[in-house]
Amino acid sequence: MRSDIYRDPRVCEMAEQLTANHSCDRNVMRNATVGALVTFWGVTRHRGHRYNDDLQLPKMKLSVVDSIVELPGFGAAMVAVGWIVERDDCLILPRFFEGLNVDPTEKTRVQNAERQRRYRERNRNVTGDVTVTPRSNVEKSREEKSREERKTKRSADAFPLLDEFLEEWNKAFSTGCSATQKRSAALKQRSLDPNWLEHWRDGVRIASQSPFCNGVNDRGWKATPEWFLKPDTLTRVLEGQFSAQPNGRQSHQQPPPMAAPSRERRVAPLGAIA
Repeated sequence: MRSDIYRDPRVCEMAEQLTANHSCDRNVMRNATVGALVTFWGVTRHRGHRYNDDLQLPKMKLSVVDSIVELPGFGAAMVAVGWIVERDDCLILPRFFEGLNVDPTEKTRVQNAERQRRYRERNRNVTGDVTVTPRSNVEKSREEKSREERKTKRSADAFPLLDEFLEEWNKAFSTGCSATQKRSAALKQRSLDPNWLEHWRDGVRIASQSPFCNGVNDRGWKATPEWFLKPDTLTRVLEGQFSAQPNGRQSHQQPPPMAAPSRERRVAPLGAIA
């Protein structure tokens, strides 16, 4: 509200009108008028609806205005000076937000707009046609680049072993398996075991020589890199658990049975008997 409202000609006119209806001093009534205006405006700006710079008070009568400020004739005095326009279904306070009061949300809106303006200034410094990237964005880009480089380095450390494993596998099984994220992740886990790193080539060689691992089984199943990279596959291969034939017999041959001793009675040569 304006700080000079006390000396506003409309306040003086309202005080004169109200003094005629009430037995009190003119200056006292002017003070009462200012207090009543503050009360009325404070209530209505939260209860009314803004339309441009006007404030609309739906379904409100002048008698309600008098009740709010507890001063009979106050609503009629506001109509007389033009601060209220009476309609059939509402009261209108013309130019309410322009000349007398501030919208309760206006301060927040102005602060938000100013904050956005400062933010754009920080993030966009334009000189001619050249846009200078803010320092904060540069630092963020550097951090992201460094993070990507570390991630790429960790991946590169594991891929030489993956390439070597797939090369050995494709050579042994005559396949064309390629690198995948799943195979890379599984190989990273297996590479943490020193024993696996030491014996995986032997495991690939043994598995490639196994008919069972090459589809000679009742299901037609063939070994794959995903199968070999499981936690316990290498141990089972080295133990010979995948060397079975389709009929369930082991692939290695059993030694032939020993020949039974002959029951024929040998006759010693005559010359041997002395």
